[in-house]
Amino acid sequence: MSHNADKLVLDVLSNNLTKYEEQYQRLVEGLPDILYSFSLSRGGIFYSPSVTGILGYTPEHLLNHPLLWNQSIHADDRMAVEISIRDFLLGKKFEIEYRIQHADGHWVWLRDRSISIHEHQGEFIIEGIATDITELRHAKERIETKNNRLYRSGEPPCQPL
Repeated sequence: MSHNADKLVLDVLSNNLTKYEEQYQRLVEGLPDILYSFSLSRGGIFYSPSVTGILGYTPEHLLNHPLLWNQSIHADDRMAVEISIRDFLLGKKFEIEYRIQHADGHWVWLRDRSISIHEHQGEFIIEGIATDITELRHAKERIETKNNRLYRSGEPPCQPL
């Protein structure tokens, strides 16, 4: 192959790579959920932009405070999260719901699901996706409250969502 042909192939490959990178960036930025990467030794190492709308912190703030996510998990939920991570290291995928404190102090319910785990330079990196389910949890609580009142009054209960 000539030098010009080699250059043409490299240009085509470079253009394709750029297109795929741009497509990936649009997908990540448009996703309403939080994509994240978490190092077991260093803490959070990647957060998608949606973290700002859900938790009130910019990705940069969380990267500068890599343990903040874990420190913000509600004390009553911390053990379940730790067990899920431990089990994930043993090969069991996780899907867990827990509360985490928003930057302004209120609690946000997340459904956190594992995507993958890999080793990079001697450290384990967990990749996951976290969905804000706060409104769903509040709706369930309202239905439970209403059902409890109906039960006490003898009326039939509401059906769950």
